[in-house]
Formats: sequence, structure tokens, C-alpha cells
Amino acid sequence: ADQPSLMLLQFLARQISQSRILVLGCYRDAELSRQHPLSETLAQLSREPVFLRVALRGLNLEDTGRFIQSATSRAPSHDLVEAVYSHTEGNPFFTSEVIRLLSDRGELDVLRTSGIGSIRIPVGVREVIGQRLNRLSESCSQTLTTASVIGREFDFNLLQRLDQESSEDLLLGALDEAAAASLIEELPDQGDRYRFGHALIQQTLVEELNASRRVRLHARIAAVLEELYSPEVEAHASELAHHFREASSVLGVEKLVRYSLMAGEQALVIYAWDEAMGQFQQGLGAKGGQPMDDDVAALLFGLGRAQLAALDPHEYQEALTNLTRAFDYYAENGDVSRAVAVAQCPVQTSPLTGHRTGVIELIARALELVSSDSPESGRLLCQYGNTLVHPQHPAYP
Repeated sequence: ADQPSLMLLQFLARQISQSRILVLGCYRDAELSRQHPLSETLAQLSREPVFLRVALRGLNLEDTGRFIQSATSRAPSHDLVEAVYSHTEGNPFFTSEVIRLLSDRGELDVLRTSGIGSIRIPVGVREVIGQRLNRLSESCSQTLTTASVIGREFDFNLLQRLDQESSEDLLLGALDEAAAASLIEELPDQGDRYRFGHALIQQTLVEELNASRRVRLHARIAAVLEELYSPEVEAHASELAHHFREASSVLGVEKLVRYSLMAGEQALVIYAWDEAMGQFQQGLGAKGGQPMDDDVAALLFGLGRAQLAALDPHEYQEALTNLTRAFDYYAENGDVSRAVAVAQCPVQTSPLTGHRTGVIELIARALELVSSDSPESGRLLCQYGNTLVHPQHPAYP
């Protein structure tokens, strides 16, 4: 609105207190600075008793479901609602654009939560975000681009390490500019940590980078993070695995495998089975085509354990196959303790309904590796007996 229109609005607010008239106005607070003419108008309007300000937030999960049903004229699946909500965070415009894109691609019926992150940002959303980014200074834009490769959340210390050409004041000024534009927000009680206001802002910045620069940024980030997190890299293994995966074309796969294995084991400790399977499969994918070695065996052992905990009983054969491959490697290389651990795993983790013959064979092979009077033999025999007499085993009378 121009200045005369804003003055008219102030005049109306003073005159309509006794009238059955409602004046409704909308504005984007992300674009409102102290110097904007609307700021003065809002200050004047707030003094009027008839003035009411309502902050419009994003849709919640339930509202997103209604929104999708209204847009598509059919009831959406729970997976679809959760996927769209997690991707758009309830922003109505982003939601409508994503639904239109998925509808045009015929993916509304086949979408799964794990797959929506791979879709490209709709053109309409990209244009709107682009308009906001175009208002930034060059230094602020470059800082945000680097931050976007770090992730949705990023640390000032890491950002400063990556941009050693800029002074601390220059970087803080760039972040202040981005925060004033509501593109990022400072995370309270977390030190110098920031977060992009919306995941699609970060995704837009990442997708604008050419592949070569993006890979090299990931490589620099991985190297700096490894130094910053030492000697507590295990707690950050998943983050490190992500950056080493993205930079594998220039750094190779050795550290990707290392941190994928580490992250998978960490996920097993906290019962995050799906996360563990993803990390172990990522490591195995990086080792694809290479001969069996200690890393592959450890990844197969981890994947088998995660699958036993996460998969349905009719899918246990895949887990048992992975465990058997790990067992074969350890047995052939004389690593008895690990071979025994693999053999004990199925009984400890799952009843393995329908696959007991394979489990019994694994335990029997492990018994051949240990002394008959050893504690390991006793434990294996106990598990062998428990498995053998299970009512669903064909040998049960």
C-alpha cells in the first residue's frame, strides 16, 4: 500500500468504532522493517481499541490432511499427509504447490514418507523463495549458500572455519541480515547455532549450486567437522557420514564406510532400527563390488541385527542371509568371538518364526569353533536347545 492508502486506513480505524464494518488487511511480517511505512501505520493502529492483530501460522497435520482432500477431492493416505506436512511444514502455499506437482506426476497414490525429500521444489515455490533471496546483499547470499550445504541447522563456528576470508563482524552482519528477513533464526540456549526458517529455503539454496561446487563444499565441511568433533566423532557419526557420502566422488568411500558403520551401531544402541538399516546399507553400497573384508562383514552383521528387529517375520530370511555371510567371513579368518556373536544374534534378537533350521545350522557351526568346556559352548548349547524344542520347529514332537 502507498502512503495515502495507509493514512486512509488510519482514518477509518478512528471512525468505525460504532459501525458494523470490518476492514481486513494482510501483510508479510518477514518483509517488514522498522523503516517500512507500514510499521508506523501498525504502531498507530495498535492504539485503537477496535484493532486486532492475528498471526497466521502454518497448518497442523490434521489441517494439512483436510487441505489435501479439498485440493484432490479424495481422502489422502496417512503416509501422504505426513510426507507433505514434513516437507512443507504446513505452509499453505508450499503445500498447494507440492500437491499440484505430485498430482501432475501421478505420484499421489504411490508416495511414501521416505520418498518425498527427493522431489524437486515446485517452480512457484522456487520463485517465491527466490524473490526473498534476491533482496539479500551478496555477502549474505554467499553465507547462506554455504550454510545450506551444512544442513537445516548450522553452527557459527563451523561457518567461520569455512569462510576464513570474511571477518567475524562481516559474518555476523550477514546472519543478522538473513535473520531480519526471517530466512534463518537463532536457536535459543544452543550457543551460536542457527536454523533455516523453512526446509525449502535451504533446499532452494542447495539446488542452485552446481554439482562440482556442492561436492567440494561437502568435502570441506566433512574435513572441518571431523576436526571439530574429535575425539567425540561417534556422537556425530551420522552427520559425518552424510557429508562424506555427498563428497565421495572427490574423497573416496573409506571414511563414508567408517562413519556409516559407526552411525549404524549408534542407531542400534538407541533402537532406531530404520536409521540403522539405512546407515549399514549406505556403507554396503559404498563398498559395492569390492571383496569381502572386515568392514563388509561388520556392515552385514549390523544390517542383519537391524533387520531382525525391524522387519516382519516373513522377511527374516534376508537378515539370516546377511548374518550367515558375516559368520562365514569371521569363521574363515579365525575370528571366533565375532563368529559366535553372529550365531547368537538371531536367538537373542527375534524368535525367527519359519527360519529356525537356518538358525540351528548357524549355532551348530559356531559350536565347532569353540572348546566343549568353554562358557561360549554352554551359551550356544542353551540357545541351540531352546531353538530346537520350539513348538514351531519341525523337529518338535
